[in-house]
Amino acid sequence: MNIGKLLQALLVSLIAGVGGTGLGAVLVVAFPRISGAILSSMIGFASGVMLEIVCLDLLPEAISQAGEFVMFSGFFFGIIFIAFIDLLVSHLHMSEREDGMDVQQKRLLKMGTLLTIGVALHNLPEGLAIGSGLAVSQTFGIGLAALIALHNIPEGIALSAPNHSAGVKKSKIILFACMAGLPMVAGALVGSLIASVSKEIVSACLGFAAGAMFFITCDELIPQAHTESEKYGHIPIYSIVFGFVFALFISKIVH
Repeated sequence: MNIGKLLQALLVSLIAGVGGTGLGAVLVVAFPRISGAILSSMIGFASGVMLEIVCLDLLPEAISQAGEFVMFSGFFFGIIFIAFIDLLVSHLHMSEREDGMDVQQKRLLKMGTLLTIGVALHNLPEGLAIGSGLAVSQTFGIGLAALIALHNIPEGIALSAPNHSAGVKKSKIILFACMAGLPMVAGALVGSLIASVSKEIVSACLGFAAGAMFFITCDELIPQAHTESEKYGHIPIYSIVFGFVFALFISKIVH
């Protein structure tokens, strides 16, 4: 066990996870009026960044470590795992009556709660990707963490905006967003520990993280971007393309 690598994974994932979602919450608190067009474009941008991470960073690196079979095995199980978690989360429900809240406030609070849970759950495989990436090389892992942190800012905004509109205290909004980023730390530590065993483990971890992130992007982020922009035409697709190209550019610089 390399304590130095574990501490590095801890610090990098803390900044990417808690720092990214926390910054998104701070932006919501500081600038509470976020239009549907802006929110849609930011979520679309996050989707593009995620797709670039999956397709051009995680999967190629997973293949280079142990070949296509191990990568696809991890990718498949990553999709199955998050699909199962998503099924559980979709069955969560809140009380029909909350003291002092009207129907709209209850709806917003429920939305904010589910988004917070969803972001927290999918931060786990993102942390796994960071920990596994750092096991490959410091440059690759830190570059990956930078892209994930960038993508976490719009997610912090998305989960905090409904809570703010529902009247939740500003301090709690920031606290909830930061807590949603904590599972990334756990994922990074696990990834750092098990990835040191063999290249096959590294490949499987990267594939698993890629599958989980791919499912989340297609099932949650892209549909949400379109939902938020029903009145704004092609904003989501332009934002997705821009996010993908931007992440590709940043990836080439940091790698």
